[in-house]
Amino acid sequence: RQAGEGALEGVRDSLRGIELGTPLFHHNLTIFPLMSKNGHAPDYLLLAEAIKKKKAEVREVSEAGSVPELLVENRAPLPLLIPEGEILIGAKQDRTVNITILIAASTEHVIPVSCVEQGRWAQRSRTLAASRFATPALRGRKISSSQAHRRTTGQAFSDQGQVWRDVADSIGAAGAHSETGSITDAFEKAKARTKKYREKLVLPKGATGVLVTSGEEIVGMDLFDSHKTLRTIWPRLSESYFLEAAFGEKQKKTVKAVAADFMKAIPEIIQFAEKPSGFGEELEFSDDAYAGSGLWYNGRLCHLSAFRVEPGSTGPSVPGSTPTQPDI
Repeated sequence: RQAGEGALEGVRDSLRGIELGTPLFHHNLTIFPLMSKNGHAPDYLLLAEAIKKKKAEVREVSEAGSVPELLVENRAPLPLLIPEGEILIGAKQDRTVNITILIAASTEHVIPVSCVEQGRWAQRSRTLAASRFATPALRGRKISSSQAHRRTTGQAFSDQGQVWRDVADSIGAAGAHSETGSITDAFEKAKARTKKYREKLVLPKGATGVLVTSGEEIVGMDLFDSHKTLRTIWPRLSESYFLEAAFGEKQKKTVKAVAADFMKAIPEIIQFAEKPSGFGEELEFSDDAYAGSGLWYNGRLCHLSAFRVEPGSTGPSVPGSTPTQPDI
């Protein structure tokens, strides 16, 4: 299954039609609201709301479980959107989603995930709940390794060792103690600091996405097809951006040209995935500068996440990086 060049041009046109809103700034973080002229009402359910309404369930793939995979059951009459980076907590260990994926109505689907809780492999609950999002640095490197791994094996598994290192960095930066090496403990420790960002950085109505920067550096981007989707997800999504910034040094407000150049670059490198997973048309890009994951469905860009990555952080996963059950 491969989408045509016409559909890809539709994706690029959609991206080129995004406008940068008035930037918001606090301490070391600048947020450019992304404004779309053609906002839509969502024609899918988000995982968190579907779980709450008992229209979806996330659980281990078997009684034994598998670190890099989870089973999602969509009981709803609508597709289920699971954005890349979303953290799922519970079951044998907490995970984060490797790629943006859409699950067709009334189906079950196994999704690729990464562990963000290295020190636990024990059943805490039968199902997993949608929680926060992974930090931007973790997400960028995870996307890069997942796409590289899929090109060689067909499976979008990440460099799990690198994910654990990124989690450890977040825990260390926050000065948190975590008995199970869970990124959740970093979020809890940083609550007082992230609260200040939340109070200062209030998105305007109508924004369908954000481009987040620090000084002259791109931190990351999350773009949706509907302002309703962003408004629903933002309280959880924003905390990941704030956590990464909370313990950083003060920076100057980012000039608009930095954001504009990034937005011009993305349409030129985006492609449909050669070995997609799920429903709709999966998007990806990964080179020495940027990494991203997205989903094109029903003529609209449901989600696109994009991050600046360090040169050399893409390419094949390192030997032994294929996820295995933690040694605990």
